[in-house]
Amino acid sequence: MFEFRDVDIILLEGIFLLKRDYREHFELTLWVDCSFESAMKRAVQHAQEGLSPDETRRAYETIFFPAQQLHFERDNPRAVADLIINNDPEPANCTERERRSIKP
Repeated sequence: MFEFRDVDIILLEGIFLLKRDYREHFELTLWVDCSFESAMKRAVQHAQEGLSPDETRRAYETIFFPAQQLHFERDNPRAVADLIINNDPEPANCTERERRSIKP
């Protein structure tokens, strides 16, 4: 357990932070919208996880994306976010209003 004193803001970043069990701990939440296609392109381009392009694709398709899909189904993190940041040309699973919300 952490104890903080005289701290105004704590900024956390993480892929599964909007799980139902954690939501009560946040005063403000942001969702960064990025399609799986864009995430894959970026991961391969930046040699994410120090893997080769083929290993990166395999890891994302068999581990990361299935875990994220399960998170979407169980926790619906996008729907509970206070603010959605569009970090993709065409965000997946969003309405036209949301597409126009915040541009990168």
